[in-house]
Amino acid sequence: MSPGLEVSLSINGVPTVGESIPMSVTVTNQSSNPRVLMEYLNAQLKEYNSGPQKSFWKTHREVHIQPHEVLTLKHTIPPSDYESVVADDDIVNLAVVIKDVRTEERVLDTKDFNISSPRITIEIEGGDSIQMKKEHTVQVSFTNNFTKTLSGAVLTVEGSGLLKGKQEV
Repeated sequence: MSPGLEVSLSINGVPTVGESIPMSVTVTNQSSNPRVLMEYLNAQLKEYNSGPQKSFWKTHREVHIQPHEVLTLKHTIPPSDYESVVADDDIVNLAVVIKDVRTEERVLDTKDFNISSPRITIEIEGGDSIQMKKEHTVQVSFTNNFTKTLSGAVLTVEGSGLLKGKQEV
């Protein structure tokens, strides 16, 4: 039997809400023959302790690879493709299948990841220092990185012994 294919999928950086998700698929042709391959890549949500759901993003293309060549195929999921389906605690399952068109040999790799929430900024008014048993005012903010206007969003701030109740805006 001749040497086959190897595939490796990687997420580039830490995916953050509102930003594109860059990824790379590395394909290695271990044989002495050139190959024509089909690359199938998709992303779907996966709730904790369950299987993947319907895909929210997918792509496919034909790839030509030379003997003993290593190819790196780059892809990006734009925020507009995931922002309406991904919730804060969802896991994203990314899967790639590489198929040799002639031999129908298939190789697969998958990655599971979370998309980080937007960064929340807390600024103390009047300086960076605080004193015990003295009231202070802080400004809590975040930037909407989505491509759409948020409506019905709630920012909740609470702190044990720091606030009088829970603050919602």
